[in-house]
Amino acid sequence: MKIAVASTDSKTVNQPFGKTPQFLIIEVGDDNLFEITEIRDNAPDKNKCEPQEGEETPMSRSVAMLLDCEAVFSVKFGIGGYNELAKHDVQPYQTKESIEAAISGYLRYKEADAKAAGKSKGKK
Repeated sequence: MKIAVASTDSKTVNQPFGKTPQFLIIEVGDDNLFEITEIRDNAPDKNKCEPQEGEETPMSRSVAMLLDCEAVFSVKFGIGGYNELAKHDVQPYQTKESIEAAISGYLRYKEADAKAAGKSKGKK
């Protein structure tokens, strides 16, 4: 699984989704070990100009470059970025933790969610 992280120091989730200059792409293996495998440059909206009709917005470009990720970690999401990621089944995850703590917490959440789903399927 791939997780995108808005970070400039490769240690902490320290950037807002719409303003980060880059996303770290982290691969998580079946053994839950993970490593940074890629850095994707982002072009945040610095001048807030309205796009021309049919032109991509910086937010839509950011979302499009992360569609192969299961989740995106950031210190803050605007409602537009949050909803657009969720619409494409990419989980927005807001946190200010270290990358290691954020990924560990996300994996624990997924495990607990999978167990709960299994229990509810067994009930009649």
